[in-house]
Amino acid sequence: MKFNLQTRLGWLDSHHVQHGNRVRVVEANEEGEAEVTISSANPLLVVNTSDKNALRYLTQRKVADGTVCEFLSDDAVILHLLECKRTVKEKSWQQVKEQFHGALLNAFAVCGVLNVKQIAEVRLYTAYREDKLDPVATANPSLLKAPVGGKQPAPAIEWQQGRVRILEHQFSHQKIQLDHLGLASISFN
Repeated sequence: MKFNLQTRLGWLDSHHVQHGNRVRVVEANEEGEAEVTISSANPLLVVNTSDKNALRYLTQRKVADGTVCEFLSDDAVILHLLECKRTVKEKSWQQVKEQFHGALLNAFAVCGVLNVKQIAEVRLYTAYREDKLDPVATANPSLLKAPVGGKQPAPAIEWQQGRVRILEHQFSHQKIQLDHLGLASISFN
């Protein structure tokens, strides 16, 4: 069966998606309360996934706050996964990576529904107000040391380097500093 992209977009619940060249990822939970406005010359689709509406048949049910598909064509996208946290510290950084993992799996399902044949790239973003992994600001120097026998870099180093390993792949990671109200804007141009 053949269905065009507009028909497939119509299958998505309008309470959980937005599309256009300017969209918002909103986290209302007090732990990460934030609003990130995203703009692009390319069409965007935001899927607001939560732990409650993530695909229940997947083993990883924690998901990032927003999955953004940037359409390069009707069947090719760049996936942007965004998580919002009030404060990033060692424990919350580990949670963010788990949420990226779950969001990526859910994004694969969305891409299947939309008949996306090519995911050109996956980019990860963390929007935050306070950075407790900053090597200058941290009071805990152990955050800068790699775990003994571990394959993962030290949390603070991984946070600073701009690359995150999820599902055995390295993806770019960008930090987004929120203002005191929890707001930020980014452009994918």
